[in-house]
Amino acid sequence: MSDMTSGSPRIDTSKRTWLIASSCAGVAGGVATAIPFVSTFQPSEKAKAAGAAVEVDIAGLKVGEKNDRRMARQAGLDPQAHA
Repeated sequence: MSDMTSGSPRIDTSKRTWLIASSCAGVAGGVATAIPFVSTFQPSEKAKAAGAAVEVDIAGLKVGEKNDRRMARQAGLDPQAHA
């Protein structure tokens, strides 16, 4: 209690400066570390292309008919069409 003066306590401004500086550095490091992880939530270009809207002519299909190979070939996604 010998370093306490009557009235308000003494404030060590150098400690406060270092505390603020190290806190800012920690926040900046945390943000720099988090950015790569957060960016992985964005879909890749390949995923965007695979999930893009595809137009297929279904005029030739009858009610209840399913022809995945023809629709895939029209969309350019049929693996056997390239083989």
